[in-house]
Amino acid sequence: MAFEAYEPSVVVDDFARKIDSICVWNDTLIAGLSDGSLLFFQEQQQQGSAQSSGRVLSSWQVTRVQKNFGKRGVQQLLALEDQQYLLSLSDDGVQLHSLPELQLVSTASRTARGVTAFAWDDARQLLVTAVRKKVISHQLDSSHTFLEMTEYELPEPVSCLTWVGSNILLGTPKSYWLIVPAASQAMEVLPGQVVLMYPAVQPQLLFAAGSGHAPVMARLASGEALVTKDSVSYFLGPDGKPSRKTTLSWSQPPNVLVAGRLYVAALLPGCVEVKSISRVGASAAEQTLLLPGMAVAAPAASSCGCLYIASSGDKGIRELRPVPLERQARLL
Repeated sequence: MAFEAYEPSVVVDDFARKIDSICVWNDTLIAGLSDGSLLFFQEQQQQGSAQSSGRVLSSWQVTRVQKNFGKRGVQQLLALEDQQYLLSLSDDGVQLHSLPELQLVSTASRTARGVTAFAWDDARQLLVTAVRKKVISHQLDSSHTFLEMTEYELPEPVSCLTWVGSNILLGTPKSYWLIVPAASQAMEVLPGQVVLMYPAVQPQLLFAAGSGHAPVMARLASGEALVTKDSVSYFLGPDGKPSRKTTLSWSQPPNVLVAGRLYVAALLPGCVEVKSISRVGASAAEQTLLLPGMAVAAPAASSCGCLYIASSGDKGIRELRPVPLERQARLL
């Protein structure tokens, strides 16, 4: 039998509305649509019929529709770990809303125009945003207000970014870059008034992003990041240097990478390819899922390790549930 890391199942099929982003919040899946709406999905379980041997069946239902959450599309979503808050990117900028009320709490400054992506560091409560050719860092304070800290200049517009350790990994149309933030400095701005200043530093050029393909990256639980050049993904450490001698090769350049606990899934135009993070190069621990058109992924796995991916067209949303480890071992 072929190896299986994940079992795919349907959350919603033949979905007529364009999905721009998805994220997981507790037992709820939140989808951001191109018309600015948010949809909340929850899994409903019911006892199977006698013909199905009484097993528990499940289906997903839309439990809430929030219209006009954004002026137009909701391009990125992230539910903050262990907090009742939702980070979002839309035409209104990068904003923090309370959950489940969806009350606006704070907006990151200078993100209302030209913002393309954000990345969040939960341990330090730090947000970085990509705004055209700039990266701006923000601290979320105790009152849940974003305070602007530092601005970094790039020679090209920033397409994507993520934290790798305490540093910031960036992708532009042509290259990958690393920002190593400087330590804060105490400065006396008025007699007896001392503030912390965060000096800007020059981003470090790492390497070219590839020939004609957008940069793609994913943050790993190990503290590493995966970055893709053409059809190959490289493991990078916090210093921006390769952290492993091995790489991950895909059949085509991925549109999206999403990492689970043990595996990383690459969303390709015609399928989803899954490879082991720990057993790199072991062809036995690979899986191909015939799920064409998947181009959107939740940024993090659920508490049970499930990944969620979606089509930007009409093919809906799929859940990738981890196969039990003992069953994986039998298939290797």
